[in-house]
Amino acid sequence: MPLKLYDLVTEKVRGIFFSPYCYPVRLALHAKGIDFETHEVEYHDLRFEWTPKLGVEKATGESNVL
Repeated sequence: MPLKLYDLVTEKVRGIFFSPYCYPVRLALHAKGIDFETHEVEYHDLRFEWTPKLGVEKATGESNVL
C-alpha cells in the first residue's frame, strides 16, 4: 500500500503545486524507492475547526489526515 502525499494546488488536475514543503519529501521518497501517491488538495477542500478562545484549532483534508 503506497503512502499518501497530500499537496496543496491552485486547481485540481491542471493547477500548479504551490506547497513548497512537499518537494523535499517527494525527492526523498523517490531517492529511497518508496512507493507513494500524490493527492491534490485545494484550499476550499480543507475544513477548519474553530474554538471560541483560540480561533482555528486545526485544518484537515478529505480523509481527516493532511
